[in-house]
Amino acid sequence: MVSPATLKKARRLARERGRRLPDFLSEVVVAFIDDTEGYRDSLRRLEQRLDTGLDLGTGGSAGWNREELHAR
Repeated sequence: MVSPATLKKARRLARERGRRLPDFLSEVVVAFIDDTEGYRDSLRRLEQRLDTGLDLGTGGSAGWNREELHAR
């Protein structure tokens, strides 16, 4: 249930944008869905990159060890 105060704010925002309330709410819902789907797509691409890994040019093995890196 939407509170009367929230509904009043929604009506005001719709009016400011020259929209009827149902049209405004429809646009808001569609934008929310698009944003959510875009976020999920981005997250899926990120997970694929993490699973695949990045080519660091080492051919899969480091040519050094910890002691060599920290030798003083």
